[in-house]
Amino acid sequence: MKMKGHMDNVKALAVNRDGTQCLPGSSDGTIKLLWSLGQQHCMQTFRIYDEGVWALLVNETFTHVVSGGRDRKICMTDLRNADRRVLVCEESESVLRMILTPDQSQIWVATSASAIKL
Repeated sequence: MKMKGHMDNVKALAVNRDGTQCLPGSSDGTIKLLWSLGQQHCMQTFRIYDEGVWALLVNETFTHVVSGGRDRKICMTDLRNADRRVLVCEESESVLRMILTPDQSQIWVATSASAIKL
């Protein structure tokens, strides 16, 4: 499936539980909210970064996304209101991957410096 609208490679993808919505994050610095995977219809574009988005995490209700990427910043964005965004932290190197702890209270982060941090 081609993610229409991105100007560069899709580096990260998050899908909701029932498979009706997905969030692709791209090297072009954008995250797109697709309402329907079958229709490939983009509902909204979030420009959070000047550089590539390489990692995404979404909450259970698909209302918030935590994103990270090339510029080393990790941000949390409200998908219902993109103006509600918080800088969670800034790593020393680019963020390659993120995973929530089982209780969803903390994030493990892997960086391009081969570091893994909690």
